[in-house]
Amino acid sequence: MRLPEPISAMIFDCDGTLVDSEPIHAAAIAQILVECGVEISAELILQRYTGCDNGTLLRRVGKQHGISWPADIEVRIEEASHTLLSDAKIPLPEDPLKGSPFAMPGALALLDELRTRGIGLAVASNSRHRLVEVMLLRAHLTEYFGKRLATRDLVEHPKPAPDLYRLAAELCMAVPESCVAVEDSPAGVRAAAATGMTVIGYRSTRSIISAHELASAGALTVIEHFNQLEVTLCNQLHRPNTPPPLDQPMTRRP
Repeated sequence: MRLPEPISAMIFDCDGTLVDSEPIHAAAIAQILVECGVEISAELILQRYTGCDNGTLLRRVGKQHGISWPADIEVRIEEASHTLLSDAKIPLPEDPLKGSPFAMPGALALLDELRTRGIGLAVASNSRHRLVEVMLLRAHLTEYFGKRLATRDLVEHPKPAPDLYRLAAELCMAVPESCVAVEDSPAGVRAAAATGMTVIGYRSTRSIISAHELASAGALTVIEHFNQLEVTLCNQLHRPNTPPPLDQPMTRRP
Protein backbone atom coordinates (compact mmCIF):
# COMPACT_ATOMS: atom_id res chain seq x y z
CA MET A 1 0.00 0.00 0.00
CA ARG A 2 1.18 3.52 -0.76
CA LEU A 3 0.18 6.88 0.64
CA PRO A 4 -0.39 9.81 -1.76
CA GLU A 5 2.67 11.75 -2.86
CA PRO A 6 3.24 14.39 -1.81
CA ILE A 7 1.25 14.28 1.41
CA SER A 8 0.09 17.81 2.14
CA ALA A 9 -1.67 17.04 5.42
CA MET A 10 -2.66 14.25 7.78
CA ILE A 11 -6.04 14.71 9.44
CA PHE A 12 -7.02 12.79 12.56
CA ASP A 13 -10.24 11.95 14.28
CA CYS A 14 -9.87 12.80 17.96
CA ASP A 15 -11.97 10.61 20.28
CA GLY A 16 -10.58 7.08 20.40
CA THR A 17 -8.03 7.81 17.67
CA LEU A 18 -5.60 10.48 18.82
CA VAL A 19 -6.84 10.59 22.38
CA ASP A 20 -7.74 7.75 24.75
CA SER A 21 -10.98 9.48 25.67
CA GLU A 22 -13.26 6.44 25.75
CA PRO A 23 -13.11 5.78 29.54
CA ILE A 24 -13.97 9.40 30.31
CA HIS A 25 -16.79 9.48 27.76
CA ALA A 26 -18.14 6.18 29.07
CA ALA A 27 -18.30 7.63 32.58
CA ALA A 28 -20.10 10.72 31.25
CA ILE A 29 -22.60 8.65 29.27
CA ALA A 30 -23.32 6.40 32.27
CA GLN A 31 -23.90 9.48 34.43
CA ILE A 32 -26.41 11.04 32.02
CA LEU A 33 -28.22 7.76 31.31
CA VAL A 34 -28.73 7.23 35.03
CA GLU A 35 -30.26 10.72 35.19
CA CYS A 36 -32.62 9.57 32.39
CA GLY A 37 -33.63 6.44 34.29
CA VAL A 38 -31.32 3.83 32.70
CA GLU A 39 -28.83 2.08 34.98
CA ILE A 40 -25.74 1.11 33.00
CA SER A 41 -22.11 1.09 34.11
CA ALA A 42 -19.20 2.81 32.41
CA GLU A 43 -17.48 -0.58 32.24
CA LEU A 44 -20.38 -2.10 30.30
CA ILE A 45 -20.45 0.88 27.93
CA LEU A 46 -16.74 0.39 27.23
CA GLN A 47 -17.22 -3.32 26.69
CA ARG A 48 -20.17 -3.04 24.30
CA TYR A 49 -19.92 0.34 22.61
CA THR A 50 -16.29 1.47 22.27
CA GLY A 51 -15.90 2.90 18.78
CA CYS A 52 -19.61 3.76 18.42
CA ASP A 53 -20.62 7.40 18.12
CA ASN A 54 -23.02 8.73 20.74
CA GLY A 55 -25.99 8.68 18.37
CA THR A 56 -25.55 4.97 17.58
CA LEU A 57 -25.03 4.10 21.24
CA LEU A 58 -28.15 6.01 22.29
CA ARG A 59 -30.27 4.37 19.59
CA ARG A 60 -29.15 0.89 20.64
CA VAL A 61 -29.57 1.46 24.38
CA GLY A 62 -32.88 3.27 23.85
CA LYS A 63 -34.24 0.39 21.78
CA GLN A 64 -33.05 -2.16 24.32
CA HIS A 65 -34.75 -0.32 27.22
CA GLY A 66 -37.76 0.97 25.27
CA ILE A 67 -37.00 4.60 26.09
CA SER A 68 -37.01 7.85 24.14
CA TRP A 69 -34.22 10.25 25.08
CA PRO A 70 -34.65 13.98 25.74
CA ALA A 71 -33.71 16.17 22.77
CA ASP A 72 -30.67 17.63 24.54
CA ILE A 73 -29.13 14.34 25.70
CA GLU A 74 -26.07 14.48 23.41
CA VAL A 75 -25.32 18.03 24.55
CA ARG A 76 -25.61 16.90 28.17
CA ILE A 77 -23.22 14.01 27.54
CA GLU A 78 -20.65 16.37 25.99
CA GLU A 79 -21.00 18.77 28.93
CA ALA A 80 -20.45 15.91 31.37
CA SER A 81 -17.40 14.76 29.39
CA HIS A 82 -16.02 18.30 29.40
CA THR A 83 -16.46 18.55 33.16
CA LEU A 84 -14.68 15.25 33.77
CA LEU A 85 -11.87 16.09 31.35
CA SER A 86 -11.37 19.49 32.96
CA ASP A 87 -10.87 17.91 36.38
CA ALA A 88 -7.10 17.73 36.78
CA LYS A 89 -7.52 15.33 39.71
CA ILE A 90 -8.68 12.53 37.42
CA PRO A 91 -5.79 10.12 36.71
CA LEU A 92 -5.45 9.35 33.02
CA PRO A 93 -3.60 6.57 31.13
CA GLU A 94 -0.04 7.23 30.05
CA ASP A 95 1.57 6.86 26.65
CA PRO A 96 4.25 4.16 27.08
CA LEU A 97 6.53 5.91 24.56
CA LYS A 98 6.76 9.34 26.18
CA GLY A 99 4.67 9.22 29.30
CA SER A 100 2.13 11.76 28.02
CA PRO A 101 -1.23 11.23 29.70
CA PHE A 102 -4.21 10.50 27.53
CA ALA A 103 -2.51 10.29 24.09
CA MET A 104 -2.91 7.02 22.21
CA PRO A 105 0.27 4.88 22.17
CA GLY A 106 2.66 6.08 19.49
CA ALA A 107 0.69 9.24 18.68
CA LEU A 108 3.34 11.66 19.90
CA ALA A 109 6.15 9.98 17.98
CA LEU A 110 4.08 9.98 14.77
CA LEU A 111 3.10 13.64 15.17
CA ASP A 112 6.74 14.58 15.77
CA GLU A 113 7.73 12.76 12.57
CA LEU A 114 4.98 14.41 10.52
CA ARG A 115 5.83 17.86 11.82
CA THR A 116 9.52 17.34 11.12
CA ARG A 117 8.65 16.47 7.53
CA GLY A 118 6.54 19.61 7.12
CA ILE A 119 3.26 17.72 6.74
CA GLY A 120 0.22 19.70 7.86
CA LEU A 121 -1.79 18.45 10.83
CA ALA A 122 -5.47 18.91 11.63
CA VAL A 123 -8.30 17.33 13.60
CA ALA A 124 -11.75 16.44 12.23
CA SER A 125 -14.12 15.56 15.08
CA ASN A 126 -17.82 15.04 15.62
CA SER A 127 -17.34 16.54 19.07
CA ARG A 128 -17.77 20.24 19.69
CA HIS A 129 -14.85 22.67 19.65
CA ARG A 130 -14.49 23.25 23.41
CA LEU A 131 -14.48 19.50 24.09
CA VAL A 132 -11.82 18.82 21.45
CA GLU A 133 -9.70 21.64 22.84
CA VAL A 134 -9.73 20.20 26.36
CA MET A 135 -9.00 16.67 25.08
CA LEU A 136 -5.95 17.86 23.16
CA LEU A 137 -4.84 19.95 26.13
CA ARG A 138 -5.01 17.00 28.52
CA ALA A 139 -3.11 14.86 26.00
CA HIS A 140 -0.41 17.51 25.47
CA LEU A 141 -1.22 17.62 21.75
CA THR A 142 -2.40 21.23 21.38
CA GLU A 143 0.93 22.44 19.98
CA TYR A 144 0.69 20.09 16.99
CA PHE A 145 -2.68 21.34 15.78
CA GLY A 146 -3.05 24.94 16.85
CA LYS A 147 -6.34 26.28 15.47
CA ARG A 148 -6.67 23.61 12.79
CA LEU A 149 -9.65 21.96 14.48
CA ALA A 150 -12.67 21.05 12.36
CA THR A 151 -15.48 20.31 14.81
CA ARG A 152 -19.21 19.60 14.50
CA ASP A 153 -20.25 23.08 15.62
CA LEU A 154 -18.37 24.59 12.66
CA VAL A 155 -20.16 22.67 9.90
CA GLU A 156 -23.76 22.13 8.84
CA HIS A 157 -23.49 18.33 8.61
CA PRO A 158 -21.14 16.23 10.82
CA LYS A 159 -19.83 12.77 9.95
CA PRO A 160 -20.74 10.68 7.97
CA ALA A 161 -21.13 13.76 5.76
CA PRO A 162 -17.80 14.96 4.31
CA ASP A 163 -18.09 18.56 5.60
CA LEU A 164 -15.66 18.15 8.52
CA TYR A 165 -12.91 16.69 6.36
CA ARG A 166 -13.37 19.34 3.69
CA LEU A 167 -13.01 22.01 6.38
CA ALA A 168 -9.94 20.31 7.86
CA ALA A 169 -8.26 20.27 4.43
CA GLU A 170 -9.07 23.97 4.00
CA LEU A 171 -7.53 24.73 7.39
CA CYS A 172 -4.33 23.06 6.15
CA MET A 173 -4.59 24.92 2.82
CA ALA A 174 -4.57 21.54 1.05
CA VAL A 175 -6.72 19.75 -1.48
CA PRO A 176 -8.39 16.61 -0.07
CA GLU A 177 -6.75 14.31 -2.65
CA SER A 178 -3.33 15.13 -1.15
CA CYS A 179 -4.44 14.43 2.43
CA VAL A 180 -4.45 11.28 4.56
CA ALA A 181 -7.19 10.78 7.14
CA VAL A 182 -6.94 8.52 10.20
CA GLU A 183 -10.28 7.27 11.54
CA ASP A 184 -11.61 4.71 14.02
CA SER A 185 -15.26 4.53 12.89
CA PRO A 186 -16.98 3.47 9.66
CA ALA A 187 -18.91 6.78 9.59
CA GLY A 188 -15.67 8.73 9.83
CA VAL A 189 -14.00 6.60 7.17
CA ARG A 190 -16.91 7.22 4.81
CA ALA A 191 -16.82 10.95 5.53
CA ALA A 192 -13.12 11.26 4.68
CA ALA A 193 -13.29 8.94 1.66
CA ALA A 194 -16.13 11.00 0.21
CA THR A 195 -13.75 13.95 -0.14
CA GLY A 196 -11.18 11.91 -2.07
CA MET A 197 -8.78 11.51 0.84
CA THR A 198 -6.77 8.35 1.43
CA VAL A 199 -8.11 6.87 4.68
CA ILE A 200 -6.27 4.78 7.25
CA GLY A 201 -8.46 2.86 9.69
CA TYR A 202 -7.36 2.77 13.33
CA ARG A 203 -8.41 0.16 15.92
CA SER A 204 -7.57 0.65 19.58
CA THR A 205 -7.31 -2.38 21.83
CA ARG A 206 -10.81 -1.67 23.18
CA SER A 207 -12.60 -1.05 19.89
CA ILE A 208 -15.58 -3.24 18.99
CA ILE A 209 -15.32 -2.07 15.35
CA SER A 210 -13.62 -4.73 13.22
CA ALA A 211 -10.91 -4.14 10.65
CA HIS A 212 -13.31 -5.54 8.05
CA GLU A 213 -15.91 -2.89 8.91
CA LEU A 214 -13.35 -0.10 8.52
CA ALA A 215 -12.06 -1.53 5.24
CA SER A 216 -15.59 -1.98 3.91
CA ALA A 217 -16.30 1.68 4.66
CA GLY A 218 -13.34 2.69 2.50
CA ALA A 219 -10.15 2.44 4.58
CA LEU A 220 -7.10 1.61 2.49
CA THR A 221 -5.60 -0.34 5.38
CA VAL A 222 -6.17 -0.72 9.13
CA ILE A 223 -3.56 -0.21 11.86
CA GLU A 224 -3.58 -0.99 15.56
CA HIS A 225 -0.59 1.13 16.60
CA PHE A 226 0.67 4.43 15.28
CA ASN A 227 4.21 3.18 14.80
CA GLN A 228 2.88 1.13 11.86
CA LEU A 229 1.91 4.36 10.10
CA GLU A 230 5.20 6.01 11.07
CA VAL A 231 7.12 3.09 9.56
CA THR A 232 5.15 3.21 6.30
CA LEU A 233 5.68 6.96 6.04
CA CYS A 234 9.44 6.65 6.53
CA ASN A 235 9.69 3.69 4.16
CA GLN A 236 7.83 5.43 1.37
CA LEU A 237 9.89 8.58 1.72
CA HIS A 238 13.06 6.53 1.37
CA ARG A 239 14.54 6.86 4.81
CA PRO A 240 17.27 4.14 4.96
CA ASN A 241 17.19 1.17 7.31
CA THR A 242 13.48 1.27 8.06
CA PRO A 243 11.31 -1.74 8.94
CA PRO A 244 8.71 -3.16 6.52
CA PRO A 245 5.59 -1.17 5.61
CA LEU A 246 2.03 -1.66 6.86
CA ASP A 247 1.11 -4.59 4.67
CA GLN A 248 4.00 -6.73 5.95
CA PRO A 249 4.34 -8.32 9.40
CA MET A 250 6.08 -6.26 12.05
CA THR A 251 6.57 -6.24 15.81
CA ARG A 252 4.69 -3.59 17.74
CA ARG A 253 6.51 -1.34 20.11
CA PRO A 254 5.23 -1.60 23.68
